[in-house]
Amino acid sequence: NEGAEAANSGDTAVAIARFEEALKLDPELALARSNLLSLYLKTESYEQAAATAEAVLEENPLDPQAMRVQLEAYRALGREESGEALEALAETDPEYDPEWLFGQGYQLFSQGSTEEAIDSLEKALELAPDHAEAHYWLGRAYLEAGRGTDARPLLEKFLELDPGAPQAERARELLEEI
Repeated sequence: NEGAEAANSGDTAVAIARFEEALKLDPELALARSNLLSLYLKTESYEQAAATAEAVLEENPLDPQAMRVQLEAYRALGREESGEALEALAETDPEYDPEWLFGQGYQLFSQGSTEEAIDSLEKALELAPDHAEAHYWLGRAYLEAGRGTDARPLLEKFLELDPGAPQAERARELLEEI
């Protein structure tokens, strides 16, 4: 409880210390572990975040929070295992599946939710850099958001990846307008 109070009041160092103490007394306290995972990332304690996530995943290989923390920590540390962590996460969490993210981004863009679409489409491209349609729709979303200089390389990459796509002519027109 002291850890939760400290975290709620913004005292991250005390919160981490209390949650660590709680886990020493009872290693099964899932809430303490969950809070530690979040706090380690928040404080950029990536080594601790990775180690804690690895320990959680040894007990529960499908823990989604631990998988996300492990991936983010590995990426921040530049560890090669981040690719394997991403693959494992994509198998269990649709938010890390590029096709799901693309579909979500396309739907959000179609509904006029440009900023949310940009977020989903950027994530899709992070996971699948050669996803042609994600390049196109992210480029369109950037244009809608007034970010033409960001849109140009995406539309060019789209045409490079799939020059015969149904949207190719529109992409060429948009590039001329930028």
